[in-house]
Amino acid sequence: MSAREERQPLEPIALTEEQLDALIDVGNRALNNHYHADLCHCREWPASCVSSGSYFMGAWDTGAFGIGLGAVLSLWESMRLDATAAEPARLRAERHSTNESLSDAAEQLRVQRDRIAELEAERKKYVGVEPTIAEEMAYLGRCLDAVRDVCDAAEKQATRWENPLPVPEWVAMIRNATDGVTVNAPALPPVPQQRQAEDPHTSDLHHDYALGRDLPFIPQQVTGRCPKGHTFEDCTCGGDR
Repeated sequence: MSAREERQPLEPIALTEEQLDALIDVGNRALNNHYHADLCHCREWPASCVSSGSYFMGAWDTGAFGIGLGAVLSLWESMRLDATAAEPARLRAERHSTNESLSDAAEQLRVQRDRIAELEAERKKYVGVEPTIAEEMAYLGRCLDAVRDVCDAAEKQATRWENPLPVPEWVAMIRNATDGVTVNAPALPPVPQQRQAEDPHTSDLHHDYALGRDLPFIPQQVTGRCPKGHTFEDCTCGGDR
């Protein structure tokens, strides 16, 4: 509720005569200072005033303070109590918001811990189980032995006949490689490149008329007439008997 909104009537605070006089005096002094500052604002104030003889401390005193101070103080006390009562609610709301933030942070921390545990379990599958140098050398030796066995089988296959076949060249090359000897392999023959056909419509040799090389081959006629009964123009057998 704002300060301008109406409140329920409050019982004025009971003040002693001494308390009321002190409060009235403070209020009137503040009121006189305000009006003098607005009208004159001379340095002689509050002992006297240089502007006019009618300006003096007490010229603007009012009895309104004595009439309304009790109600004003009662309202102020009520407002102070309302603010005090609202503080626990504010603290409870703040605590609720803080608890939610802590819950979210705890959940995020739990997810991160689960992920760390997952990665740790995955790491344990590989860390500490790597093969030793001896195991790696043994595995490499088995691989080389298998390659040599293939070479031996190829050589045996070529020489098992009465007239032995040539041993493939790659056998010696692979054996030398398994022994760590590098042998230059014979150069492979160049792969013939297919010649790109010319576009018959864009070639410099393109022509629209038929030449002799464009006509079908007709065997040479050795007689004036084909023995198979063909005419000279239709004969394609060349007069073969």
